Amino acid sequence: MTPPPPGRTTALLAGIGALGAALVLLRVSAWGAGAPHARGEGRARRNGTRRAMPDRLTPEQRSRLMARVPSRDTGIEIAVRRAVHARGLRFRKHAKGLPGTPDLVFPGPKVAVFVDGDFWHGWRFPAWRHTLTPYWAEKIETNRRRDRRNFARLRRRGWRVLRVWGHDVLADAERVADRIEAAVRERYQSSASTKRGT
Repeated sequence: MTPPPPGRTTALLAGIGALGAALVLLRVSAWGAGAPHARGEGRARRNGTRRAMPDRLTPEQRSRLMARVPSRDTGIEIAVRRAVHARGLRFRKHAKGLPGTPDLVFPGPKVAVFVDGDFWHGWRFPAWRHTLTPYWAEKIETNRRRDRRNFARLRRRGWRVLRVWGHDVLADAERVADRIEAAVRERYQSSASTKRGT
């Protein structure tokens, strides 16, 4: 397996956001270093086995790298906000007073939207957990537990919680916006019906 040419790498990084960029750069550095896990990966997959991804960084390097990964205003989040805003829907960003600090908040209909990266929030995590070192597996599992707690707290307060995955945004941001718009309009309609009935 060879790394992508420099021109393609730049275009790729622009399209996948900061998290994807960090992971791609780590992968490219592994190619450059001739890391054993990069050289033997194809053979391991053909044999039906997968090895845990080694962490080749020191704790200080890992800390610096993690500090550079943004937790808000990511590429996928901005794509969702643009698509939703273009439909005339207005929202608040990163409402700190709510559990989990949702990425988009529609206060009137009480809809909270989380735009989550597949890696950090563990999309289909049981299927690939075994590929990670214990440190990363525990970190992502902790994120998943925290997400479940925050979603439950919001629902108990009467909020409709929507989770949007990064791969869905990259595939079709307009379809994601359709889902958000439908939830917001449905809540507005049910709220109006309740008021008319009282």
